[in-house]
Amino acid sequence: MLLPSRVPTKLTQRVDFRPEDYRKLIHTHGLRVEWSQSAPCPCQRVNRDLATGMGYAVEPPTTQTTGEARTDCDVCKGIGVLYHSAQNILAAITTVRSKPELFQAFGSRASGMAAISLLPEHLPRVQDKFKLLDSAIIYAERRIRTASTVESLRYPILTRTVDLASGATPVGVLYAHRAATSGVATAGDAMVAGVDFVVDGSGNVDWTLGDGLGSAPVEGAAYTMVYNTAPTFIVTDHPHVVRDTWIGAKKPAPEHQALPVQCYADLQQLGAQ
Repeated sequence: MLLPSRVPTKLTQRVDFRPEDYRKLIHTHGLRVEWSQSAPCPCQRVNRDLATGMGYAVEPPTTQTTGEARTDCDVCKGIGVLYHSAQNILAAITTVRSKPELFQAFGSRASGMAAISLLPEHLPRVQDKFKLLDSAIIYAERRIRTASTVESLRYPILTRTVDLASGATPVGVLYAHRAATSGVATAGDAMVAGVDFVVDGSGNVDWTLGDGLGSAPVEGAAYTMVYNTAPTFIVTDHPHVVRDTWIGAKKPAPEHQALPVQCYADLQQLGAQ
């Protein structure tokens, strides 16, 4: 049985969204972000002799594909997600907040959240990545010195120019401290950018100066870095992806129009997976 709806005898006046005005707003006030699209990595872990490993003798040996990402994968580095087609776009970051209930439950690794509004052609999916190119967040980490002279931290160091009493000053690393191989740190082991190390153009730490002076951490010793880096958000939800409508203003007949979309993303520097 077909159930056709009844059409009202008189339709009320409609109000239409102006997509061109929103596009102008984004191009006028939007923030520059690097959008990296995500895809499941095709790598898979295979467990062989599964039954034998459980204490059973089976002939022939059993083989099972678990579907887990490989830790030795050169593409996804073991997270199971690869990123591709990175491009710079404009977006509106309408909300940035923390989740107090998660902060209370999980401590300092709680997730931050942002609402990111995008033009219709930039349709995101869960696990896509957005890096704010003109913003900074302070990140701290503890690392173990390797044998390499140039080391990359978890995130590239972002050097920003700040307006100080002494004038415009570039700041990348706010604080650095090294420990001995025994794990003991002393007050005199603090390090200074430009004296004990430099930050190269890729945001990595170059220990050449400190290795020459003996003030850099030796191989196997721990050190701490507090530095500026670009905030990076991982899409975790997109409740406003389907926002299509029909536009009828100044048109002989209503036309289908794709509207801006919005997604929710968690701050990667606060532990977003």
